[in-house]
Amino acid sequence: MREEEGSMDFEVKKIIDIAKKIAKSIIDTEEKKKSGWDSKVQSGYEDEIKELSDRILFETKGWEEQKEGRALTSKAWKLFEKRTNNRSGRLRITRIKYAALFLLPLTTAALYFFLHKYPLIERPAQFPPVALEIPNPELILENGERLSLDENAQKKIKELGKKNVIASENTITYLQSESSSALQEKGRYNTLVIPHGNCFHLTLSDGSSVWLNAGSTLRYPVYFNEKERRVEITGEAYFEVSKNAEKTFIVSANGTDIRVLGTSFNVSAYGEHPVTTLVEGRIQLIHASVTENLNPGQQAVWLPEENNFRIQKVDARKFTLWKEGIFYFENASLESILEDMARWYNVKISYTDEKLKNLRFNVEIKRHKEIKIILKKIEETQKVKFHMDKGVINVYK
Repeated sequence: MREEEGSMDFEVKKIIDIAKKIAKSIIDTEEKKKSGWDSKVQSGYEDEIKELSDRILFETKGWEEQKEGRALTSKAWKLFEKRTNNRSGRLRITRIKYAALFLLPLTTAALYFFLHKYPLIERPAQFPPVALEIPNPELILENGERLSLDENAQKKIKELGKKNVIASENTITYLQSESSSALQEKGRYNTLVIPHGNCFHLTLSDGSSVWLNAGSTLRYPVYFNEKERRVEITGEAYFEVSKNAEKTFIVSANGTDIRVLGTSFNVSAYGEHPVTTLVEGRIQLIHASVTENLNPGQQAVWLPEENNFRIQKVDARKFTLWKEGIFYFENASLESILEDMARWYNVKISYTDEKLKNLRFNVEIKRHKEIKIILKKIEETQKVKFHMDKGVINVYK
């Protein structure tokens, strides 16, 4: 926190210092009244000042969200200083009153930073949260009954006589139990369906934890049998598997079996190319007659066209950032990025040119932000443009 406050104080000082320099320049040129004021230059200068102050004033969460605010402010100042330096030789300012033109927005910006440090009133965000109609996760029981997991989830579970289950709108915990009711449910499967704009945490009866990403489905036994612990995933999930040498934990993902004893890994199986990323421990991947072993920090992608796995070294934890509310893509295709956006924000994608799907980007940004903020960051690369209309993202050159 002290480091952030120091950076903030430095930026405030910088704003005030530059404002003073501009004011001094204006006063020094008062003797050149005869040269007049170039209205075109004035207009251009006003536009730059307005752009700078607006970006500082309304990027209200910049300082709170890692380096975004600092980078934005630094970029704006560099652009401003570069342009003002280039024009200094031809500006002929003739009125002291024009000092207010520069000092007012810059001083306002300085006050903005002070208010960030010592907030007095609640400031509106530049972009309001996305107004999504997010459906609740759904639990499908063995008999086909469907339960919407809302604020009354626990009450609904109790009404079904499930004494060993704790439920809410974003988590379910199956307690480890050898009670008669628990034994009766061995071999029975439940299915969790996670809609767009939602994440979910599940604790299985063996103590293993599963985080489910938006648009995912997990089929799992209420209580595991004596031979193995097997679950089936469609979509994306992060697993922390409890150790049990006598019962192998198996995750089935689009034809690939992931066999573990006790470990942490991420699996993304939305399409026909399941991606498994190992964080800790060891896992074995089996697809038909192909078998591969993974070590921590390795990632395996199943390539059906080659009937084989592609293994690569990665920073594994970056591929689990989604469960912390962060979009992370490393040299990812625009198609895969926008597909992930579509699952979270419940939008559709339309391309004017199919080749645009293959453009590659690096993206790391908080997931609760409005989608147009993320699209704007991609647009800044000048490789692609977007236009949103009635829930459809139109992609064009």
